[in-house]
Amino acid sequence: MGKLLKEEQLIDLKVDLGLLSGVLTARELTVENLDGIRGTLTGITSGFSENIGGTGAINLVAGDPSSLARLFKIPMIVSPGRLGEFTFNMRVDGDQEYLNLDIGALLAGTKFRLQGDVNDIAHKPTLDLDFDAQHQNIADLFEFFGIGLGNGNKSENSSLIIKGSTKGTLGALALTLNGSIAGSEIKAVSYTHLRAHETEADLVCRL
Repeated sequence: MGKLLKEEQLIDLKVDLGLLSGVLTARELTVENLDGIRGTLTGITSGFSENIGGTGAINLVAGDPSSLARLFKIPMIVSPGRLGEFTFNMRVDGDQEYLNLDIGALLAGTKFRLQGDVNDIAHKPTLDLDFDAQHQNIADLFEFFGIGLGNGNKSENSSLIIKGSTKGTLGALALTLNGSIAGSEIKAVSYTHLRAHETEADLVCRL
């Protein structure tokens, strides 16, 4: 447990690790303040000499997303003040052959979720993932990016709901999307076969 001061950024770090018979346990790894970012990491990792595997969880909270952008050198295309608080949480379980994911995030008032499995990671990764994004009012979401839709839209039920899945190998990936944007139904199906350089897509939008 300690504190580091670098370039006027205060880092309050707490580490509690254990290593026994090739099994690394992160009982607690906490960052209390890294330029406004708070986060925790917990988990167990084993099999360093052969098949590396384990389980773990990561949680991050940033009151101002620009602090994360500076940390990872990501350019900001909108004013950070518009985006509000950013949260990120991820749970992983598996090894080099199989990985189960559960990822959630909140940014600009939009909730994101990604869940599913990745198989045969070391050789031919195969995806079986579901995802969704939801926002209560698309007019508010557009305002985050400086796009006004008129004051009248704010009182209407104009939610954004998008759900989908992606299945297959990276060279032959099937993608499905469905949901609604401000009352308009959206459906999309896409199949990509990279080796044949072919992409088929069917997009339907009903207003």
